[in-house]
Amino acid sequence: SADSFIHREDQRLFILKHFPDVLATEMEGASIAQACYALQTPVIVVRAISDMPEKGTSAVDFDTFIVEAGRKSALIVHQLLHRLKEF
Repeated sequence: SADSFIHREDQRLFILKHFPDVLATEMEGASIAQACYALQTPVIVVRAISDMPEKGTSAVDFDTFIVEAGRKSALIVHQLLHRLKEF
């Protein structure tokens, strides 16, 4: 996670140099994660990636994406809550 919008090639190359296996960056949840870390509180951020800038286009239109992302996110949260009950 980062608190910066990655929009320049030098930023992308810096990230790839230091984290060669990176698949994505995330900025909105970073401040939440930092606060939780400071408060020693566990946190999970569930995100969906809507587009891949280096590929030039998105695989689906936004209206299709939002429905599918919502469905998948709900499944993930449901599974996480079920597993948390086990602890």
